[in-house]
Amino acid sequence: STSPKDVTERWNGLIQFDVWTDEMIGFNETLAVSASGAIRVKGSRYKGKDQGLRVHAHRLRQRFFYKKCAAHLQRQKRSWTAFYDVDEYIYIDPDEVSNAMERMKQPGCIVKFIHEMQKADPNEPVAKLPLPYRNSANSGCIMIPRTYFGATESKQRNKSGHLPSCLNATDFETLRYFHRTSHDDFDNNGRGKSLLHISSVSSIESVGDRGVHGLVKSCKPPQSLHSPLRLRHYLGRWDVYSSRRADPRKGGFRSLQHYQYRAEFGKDQPSDDSVMPWLLGFCNQMQNNETLILRLFDGVGRLPPSSHDATNSQWSLSPLQIRDLLQGKKAEKTNTFSNWLKAHYKVESYTNGSVEVVRRTQ
Repeated sequence: STSPKDVTERWNGLIQFDVWTDEMIGFNETLAVSASGAIRVKGSRYKGKDQGLRVHAHRLRQRFFYKKCAAHLQRQKRSWTAFYDVDEYIYIDPDEVSNAMERMKQPGCIVKFIHEMQKADPNEPVAKLPLPYRNSANSGCIMIPRTYFGATESKQRNKSGHLPSCLNATDFETLRYFHRTSHDDFDNNGRGKSLLHISSVSSIESVGDRGVHGLVKSCKPPQSLHSPLRLRHYLGRWDVYSSRRADPRKGGFRSLQHYQYRAEFGKDQPSDDSVMPWLLGFCNQMQNNETLILRLFDGVGRLPPSSHDATNSQWSLSPLQIRDLLQGKKAEKTNTFSNWLKAHYKVESYTNGSVEVVRRTQ
């Protein structure tokens, strides 16, 4: 297990943290899995039913937490609340908002933008964007689409002076990786995430019942590729990816091969550095106090000693899993990953029934 205590103590006074444990919110994994009934283990995604059950329990825990968190914030009469992961970053899309990069320098730019949208004259260009921002306080939800950033590193990390001299660009995912999938690559981008106007959600007890993406019934997928707000979803470095020792998806839907496949996302696309100004804006807010900035970002981009698990064979798909994918058995939801496997691996089967997977030379 890990503890966020070191981080929360450093940021205390700038961010308010509430740290919860399973015991504090009343989550019991055994009871939750039992109450949810039978589950279907999806072929090559898991190494057997045991792993499928662990992943199922993980998702039930996340839903349970979201429900408790939403109720807690509603009692505090909070408004806009974002539900997304630590490898995802929300930003204003310059393809849709002309001064987006300048806005990204400002503290609180996301909620300020939503409030501006709600108050804007319907005839103003910014108010014509095809998302339900103007009536979102009534619907209770805005779905934010995601875009996936692979592991192709940028060659222009300090463009236009966005990086203070005391910091290293390679320590920050948002300043290290600029190559992404296209907005219309729905298979690889995955479903969007929810921005809930907590005080406007009438059925708070239903939060999470529909999954961890569209948290309530009013969370509708965008009907257009155009969105002023997006989430940048980062794959990151392999050593960070494989440091999650307790990840129940290890060697199943999260594997060495899946990482290698996703690492190539966007590699041939133009770089997208539209999120870079956030760091310059943050440092300005900290009055460019290098001592303070370095203390707050201490440890960014580095892993704790002995946390790296990259050589652990459990991260790799088994030969039988790869064979089934290559031969069309237990196929993934889409064929893109299977096609990638066919281009990079081959299977050798022997008369004694054994199977060997060989990486093709490129």
